[in-house]
Amino acid sequence: MLSLLLLLCTAQADGLHAGVPTQGIKGFGPASFQTVQTGWSAIVLDGFVRVYVGKTEADASAWVARVKKTLRREKPKPNPAAFTGPGATEVHGNGTKLILFRDGNIGICVQHKTNARPWASKAHRAITEAGPPWPAGATLSSDGETWAVNTPTGTAQLAFEGGRLVPGAGLRFSAPPTALVVWDTLGRATRTEPKPAQSTAVAE
Repeated sequence: MLSLLLLLCTAQADGLHAGVPTQGIKGFGPASFQTVQTGWSAIVLDGFVRVYVGKTEADASAWVARVKKTLRREKPKPNPAAFTGPGATEVHGNGTKLILFRDGNIGICVQHKTNARPWASKAHRAITEAGPPWPAGATLSSDGETWAVNTPTGTAQLAFEGGRLVPGAGLRFSAPPTALVVWDTLGRATRTEPKPAQSTAVAE
């Protein structure tokens, strides 16, 4: 118990958090998983929320910079008063229709018709400090003719790049994908470029 508390304190002191649950936040629609660089998003009443979980604070800071570029029309400017939640930094926006900020290794952006603050607060309060290790990458196995994807425990979403699916066979490929992306329930993503392993049986 003591070691767990010490671990959590260390994570908080370093500004690192486990993630943000992709399910169970009241008022958030189903998570839409995007890319390793962009994070995930959810529709809310009259708006939407973007969430990014990086491995480091620098990752999240780079995400904030990328989002600012995609919001050229809104021209978000630094504005610490837009959101004052504990730990929030690199805050941008007007506090009503747009709020963009970082807390440690997590970035959050809310765009709303009238009032972004309640949704920014919900996403911010949902940040969790405890969780399993960062998700491992998916792998491929082959029976010599087709390839199947093997996902780690706790996978919430799988995406693939390239490859050719076998019609009607789920995630079975006649040509293997070039990359696989695994998302877990805390919004963390791992991208791998697996080399297909040959075997006499395909793992299910």
